[in-house]
Amino acid sequence: MYSNGRVQFNKVMYSLTTRMATRTVVIQWSPEEIFFATSDGEVFAVFDWPQPGVKHVGMKSAKHVFG
Repeated sequence: MYSNGRVQFNKVMYSLTTRMATRTVVIQWSPEEIFFATSDGEVFAVFDWPQPGVKHVGMKSAKHVFG
């Protein structure tokens, strides 16, 4: 994760939270969703897969935000 709270996954930049800046983020996915979690396994955001061509996604687009 970058110092500004962003992380890149599958050619899409996700603006998550500066609270997690520079920490290790674990990304897991299924055919329907993408899960962002702490290195302790605590999920803090869940997103649907973005539409083709989308390059940036913010927390307002998250299906679920925890914490």
